[in-house]
Amino acid sequence: MTKLNPDGKNAKRRNHTVPRSLLCQWAVTETTRKTIHYIDCNDGSQKFEIGEKANFAVQEYQYVPIGTNGFRDETMENWFSPDESALITLARETTAGTFGQSMSAAQKGKAIRACIALGYRSHYEFDKMTEFAASRDPQATSEVIQRAIISHFWFIYGHKFQQFKNWDFTIFHSLPEKLFICDRPLFDGTVHKDPVDMIAIPISPNAFLMGMPAEDPSAHGTLFWRNGSTSTLANFMNHHAMMRAREFLVGDPVQLAGVIDEMSQSKIHDRKSLDRFVLKKTALE
Repeated sequence: MTKLNPDGKNAKRRNHTVPRSLLCQWAVTETTRKTIHYIDCNDGSQKFEIGEKANFAVQEYQYVPIGTNGFRDETMENWFSPDESALITLARETTAGTFGQSMSAAQKGKAIRACIALGYRSHYEFDKMTEFAASRDPQATSEVIQRAIISHFWFIYGHKFQQFKNWDFTIFHSLPEKLFICDRPLFDGTVHKDPVDMIAIPISPNAFLMGMPAEDPSAHGTLFWRNGSTSTLANFMNHHAMMRAREFLVGDPVQLAGVIDEMSQSKIHDRKSLDRFVLKKTALE
């Protein structure tokens, strides 16, 4: 199995399913070293990782399939990068209280696009789509299936960007309680069993972004900031982070210890049985 891109260099092997720099917003300093605390959904235990590599969120070559030319195709992994950078800038400026003042409208748009994509790039969802594709064509090779998966998610990103392009977005900041973030961080209410026109994603332990259809269609695409002074908002976000977590749940260690029973193997198994996936007419069908 090749490790090379078309330039003959080693392709990007370590693909973070949630950007490393975003997860590092949850890192805490303990005796001079940075530590990220999380619950491992694979065994229901609370763990921590020293440093800021976020190895628990890494999958090898998830977004870098072997192309028909025999080399690794880094297009999707490279495409994520500028949007992720804009998202991290937005998260850091929100934490600092400057609220995106250094960012252009285009950069803010990229940050929002990164948030939307994070609803549909988890290892869990890629794995489920791989199982589905393999069941449709048992003779297909793993390389062919992965290319089909990438094609499917390209379609989903385009579909979702189009769906939300006329929405307004608000960042609720200065929350009174810390937020969790999971491996599937975007709550997309439009595909919920009880649909609602809303999306929401944490961007730091004390802030989250929410999108809803614009009240004024002529002025759509506005980004607002509001003080999230009530616990209700944080409770809503943390509930959905726990319900959506399939591989990890990152947060404050004391808060994680308080929800460990909700992240048991049996409860996650029950939640998986109710999962819903976006599937359009693509190479998977």
